[in-house]
Amino acid sequence: ILVMSEVGGGNHQQANPGIYVAGGAGGAINRGTAINANGAGMSNLYLDIAKAFGLNWNSYGNSYGGINGFLS
Repeated sequence: ILVMSEVGGGNHQQANPGIYVAGGAGGAINRGTAINANGAGMSNLYLDIAKAFGLNWNSYGNSYGGINGFLS
């Protein structure tokens, strides 16, 4: 389950949105941790989620890799 919101402090924001991922995709996704994506774009998160579900994608949109610490 992926939940996102660009509302922070009552205002819409494009930088640093709140993103929550629930579930572990059979152990493929690290659970129970907060991860600083260090400015990685959403396409990097989508690429990691695709890999967690067994898709062998090399890229998604303008991704340049995954997010460190997201996948097990």
